[in-house]
Amino acid sequence: MGASTPGLLFARWSSALPRDARDTLFLLAVSLLLMLPLFLHLPLWTSGLVLALLAWRAVLAWRSAPLPGRWILALILLLSAALTLWEFHTVLGRDAGVALLCVLFGLKTLEMRSRRDAHVLFFLGFFTIAANFLFSQSLGTALVMVLATWGMLAALVNANLPAGRPPLRQLLMTALKMMALGTPAMIALFVVFPRISAPLWALPQSSAQAITGLSASMSPGQIAELARDDSVAFRVVFDGPRPPDRTLYWRGPVLSVFDNGVWLPNPHQRDHATLTPPADLRLTGQTVRYTVTLQPTQQNFVFALDAPVAAPKIESYMVQWLPDLQLVTGRPLDHLARYTVESSPQFRYGPMQLTPALRADEALPAGFDPRSVALGRQLAAQASAAGQGGGFVAQALLQRFRSQPFRYTLNPGTYGRRDGVDQFLFERREGFCEHYAQAFVVVMRAAGIPARIVTGYQGGRFNPVDNTWVVRQSDAHAWAEYWLPERGWVRADPTAAVDPARVDRSGATLASREPLLGMAALGPRDAAFLLQLRNRWDALNNTWNQWVLNYGSNRQQDLLRKLGLQQPDMATLAALAIAALLVATGFLGALLALERRKTDPWAQTYARLRQKLEQAGIDSANSTAPRTLASRIKSAQPDASTLTPQSAQSAITLLLQLELWRYAPERDARRSRASWAALRQAVHNWRA
Repeated sequence: MGASTPGLLFARWSSALPRDARDTLFLLAVSLLLMLPLFLHLPLWTSGLVLALLAWRAVLAWRSAPLPGRWILALILLLSAALTLWEFHTVLGRDAGVALLCVLFGLKTLEMRSRRDAHVLFFLGFFTIAANFLFSQSLGTALVMVLATWGMLAALVNANLPAGRPPLRQLLMTALKMMALGTPAMIALFVVFPRISAPLWALPQSSAQAITGLSASMSPGQIAELARDDSVAFRVVFDGPRPPDRTLYWRGPVLSVFDNGVWLPNPHQRDHATLTPPADLRLTGQTVRYTVTLQPTQQNFVFALDAPVAAPKIESYMVQWLPDLQLVTGRPLDHLARYTVESSPQFRYGPMQLTPALRADEALPAGFDPRSVALGRQLAAQASAAGQGGGFVAQALLQRFRSQPFRYTLNPGTYGRRDGVDQFLFERREGFCEHYAQAFVVVMRAAGIPARIVTGYQGGRFNPVDNTWVVRQSDAHAWAEYWLPERGWVRADPTAAVDPARVDRSGATLASREPLLGMAALGPRDAAFLLQLRNRWDALNNTWNQWVLNYGSNRQQDLLRKLGLQQPDMATLAALAIAALLVATGFLGALLALERRKTDPWAQTYARLRQKLEQAGIDSANSTAPRTLASRIKSAQPDASTLTPQSAQSAITLLLQLELWRYAPERDARRSRASWAALRQAVHNWRA
């Protein structure tokens, strides 16, 4: 029903058009569908030019106007190549190549003068469908490409039916049948095809591709932008009870260098990367085990709950520890990663005595934020007078956030680089988590206490559909750590002092209060319905990620073991793949053999009428046309047949009706089926 409705609408809309115009418009619609996802990744000029070329070709088809000259197309091609070279500084590579491919696709529609040109366009279309997966392998992209493949196959079938005017519904059903016949072979090969390490479909992302998420540096306002991004950062499945929301700190980059208003990681940390946990890490609580499915980040850091027991194992990656408790990989995470971690939310780490390395976490640029520096020195003097240390300064600063009119907001405006902390603490008092973390660290360092910023994610949302814990980009967070003698590094989250709900119920709490992100115009029932739809879509995406994008060698081994194959080696997998291909090929061959044995209903009905006429003395051959046979009945001698005038006239009428239905059938599908059923019944009832 769903497949035929668009076809019927298109058929009614294009019934007044010539077949060439109708077929061209249908092909252009499919071409637009398969290139739409690419427009999100291509430059604006490329998308605009391709849309203009397709619209130009549609107008020419609608008006049955002649196609433009080749010199115009050559000029557009040269201009496109020059713009591509200017945009990407090359005409090679993924981005530049796909941009030129889309332009060539649009230009080819403007020189489609023969069936050969149409077939070239089909091949370009299938190649463009494959190019979409170079940018995204998400479920949404896959569904759109399945529809585009269906449309391209229907157009290809139509190009090989030169006679008549086949209805669009027939073309779509034929293409759908072709796809259904190839699906079993595709599934079988996907399951058993040998995988060496990474998942076969997890195509690496380009390092130049912009991927949303945390970066290895931070400036005020950067994480606030992520709070408006509802895309998934990673998904978590806990093996047992989930820790409280306020303890769910997913550790990412640790930033300790303050350079002109930008926080950067300590470059010397990489020199001390190890495969074992830091020697000063002490776990003091019960551990929790969980599995993370991390989206591609193009970064080297791995997210885990503070603090992991051991570095996780990620297929085709080597995960190492840094002294600041951060987990990193040797190369960027350019495809979906799945790993299992065990962490303890209660832990202590860091040196117990002040070391020269800790002095770097006290440094502040000269001349920056003088009032904040003065505040830090004032708090340090108060702590010294009271016989207290860094803990006194931290608590006094957190109390300042609680007692004074600070506000937690996604729209704090822009702060200056040299005096941004001063503006935040003493004037505007509005900011997001990175503003609070930065101010806390600057004041603590001014008080002579080592401190640094930790970025990552905090909290998340539970999806009851598939029992996963979903952490989104909007859950991005920044907090602080300061060092105390005999205790090591201590976590401090100034955001919790200003807005405790942010830590207790994840970052979506603030987003729901902001007019840009909230659903204030929706009622509670509508909001609950939309939330349920999102949960179901997330669960479907998670299934796609786990069983398609993340189907690597480990997944394959687990699945085959469940099917009874214990530890299959590469030779066994290759044999299984060949066997699956042979079985699928044999199955398709059997279906084709059965298809050939089927008789055309019209030919079967005509043969039955011919047989009855032969018994009455009217000879004919298989190649005899209905009108020719009708002429023989008219000219037959009375003694040469046993037909009465009435039966002869009815036979002639049936023959002419058969000819009419064969070569000029009813356009209305319902009336056509009814008239054909009546005609078959009339042939069945006819007697000589």
